[in-house]
Amino acid sequence: MKFLGLKIFIAILELIAFLLITPCLIVIGWALFGGQHPLSGQSLAQTAIVIGVVYGVLFMGIVIAAIASLLNLLLAIERNTAAAAENTARVVETEPKQLNWRLAGAIGAILVGVLLLVVVFVVAFSSGQRRTTERIKELSGDGPVAAQSSGDLYSSEKVAEYCKTHPTGFYGAVGSASGVSCPDWERKNQSKPAAAQNSRDDWKLPSFNLEAHLDHTLANAPFTSAERAQILRVIEDFAISEKQKEEPETLMTSRVGSIGLAEDGSQQILVQGPYAAFCGASGNCPMWIFTTSRSGQLTLALQMFGDALNLRATSNAGYRDLAASSHFSAYEEYFSVYRWNGNKYDSVDCYKATYDSDRSIPLVITDCQPRS
Repeated sequence: MKFLGLKIFIAILELIAFLLITPCLIVIGWALFGGQHPLSGQSLAQTAIVIGVVYGVLFMGIVIAAIASLLNLLLAIERNTAAAAENTARVVETEPKQLNWRLAGAIGAILVGVLLLVVVFVVAFSSGQRRTTERIKELSGDGPVAAQSSGDLYSSEKVAEYCKTHPTGFYGAVGSASGVSCPDWERKNQSKPAAAQNSRDDWKLPSFNLEAHLDHTLANAPFTSAERAQILRVIEDFAISEKQKEEPETLMTSRVGSIGLAEDGSQQILVQGPYAAFCGASGNCPMWIFTTSRSGQLTLALQMFGDALNLRATSNAGYRDLAASSHFSAYEEYFSVYRWNGNKYDSVDCYKATYDSDRSIPLVITDCQPRS
């Protein structure tokens, strides 16, 4: 009955190690040799988390098994020491051999545990690497060419289908030019209007009446001195960017008015640069929109260029979409479409409408680059 408590403790440790190691080995065997992979359909991040948990539990079980083996070794030493104290002669004659065998057995158990640990980690690394390679091949389309083409593989529908179910994943080969980061895809599509909102028919719509709304100049508009100075500074910065030197008196002739873009009915400030300084022969002028915070602070929400504005029926985050149009010939009109992102307006589309002689329908609608 001697050392009974220690024996029970060792047996409990061995049972815990068995309960930890056996399920992990079953999972690893399933992953390596099973049919459908247990992690199929998961993102790389989710796969990495599951693999980390499984091998963390496995490592814990192996450590507990090693501790149990060490305690068995110490128990064997203690037994031999006690036996030596009772019968020195027999210890001298017989126990060294028994002790050597027990020590060898305990050391062998530890070595086996360490070897098992090394094997498990090698298998884990190769399995994880193989799964990552297979996942990348699956997403990047390294299958038979006849079964898929790059055009079909990277179609917007397939990217959308994948990213909606894997919002933190990556569609395609990681690091490739054609691959798509799902978080980036989500951000871009949040700022883009839906298909119904992204129609290119602004050329059909009536324009915002600039003449009626731009009813002040910056010099006589009902602003505070700080607001007037802030708007003037924005116009001066534009002049510098255009490499133009204009007198403050000229810039103060900029036309100012209000425009209702917010769904709550509040008015925003619309500013058009002075015609003599910035506007071309076709009437295209720089324009700015400022919003006012609850504390009364002005914020530049949009800088654009054109001779007309179209307020769209669609909106985002409480502000209407709008399009600025500009002419560079009698038969060409450019439209830059803007959408509110919660803090300012972003450019979401730019297209050119080329008209026929009577301007009844556009002959061609083509993409263009918005003026920055």
